[in-house]
Amino acid sequence: MMLALSVRQPWANLIFAPPRFAKTVEVRSWRTRHRGELLIHAAVSKVDRADCKRLGAADEPRGVIIGRVRLVKIERATTRRWRELRKRHLCAGPRPYEKENKKTYLWFFERPDLFGTPVPCLGQLGLFPVPDRVLSSERRTPQK
Repeated sequence: MMLALSVRQPWANLIFAPPRFAKTVEVRSWRTRHRGELLIHAAVSKVDRADCKRLGAADEPRGVIIGRVRLVKIERATTRRWRELRKRHLCAGPRPYEKENKKTYLWFFERPDLFGTPVPCLGQLGLFPVPDRVLSSERRTPQK
């Protein structure tokens, strides 16, 4: 069994973009002790059309696991650190959650592996377990 994280589109697909454009930092208002492999689930929630247009993203698949990454570290984001790293999140605006006075955590991803075929799966809030049977070997073929 592996853990998955739901990410809205177009952000989910941008994690797997070519290195020059890849989104290597995810922002959350919470942290986890988990490190290592993590599945990326493209959330079903509404796609932000303005972000898609700004980033040149198409209407990407939703409600599916699209690949996996390695979660290597999580750190608390200060406003200064956010300014340094926001390009790696592909965000032009202020630090997320700042207005809500919530803590902001930066999740650092490495080794993105986009699946050749998206795997249908219901997402959940937080990290959620994905049974091995959902990720049968024929569905985990890396994209060429």
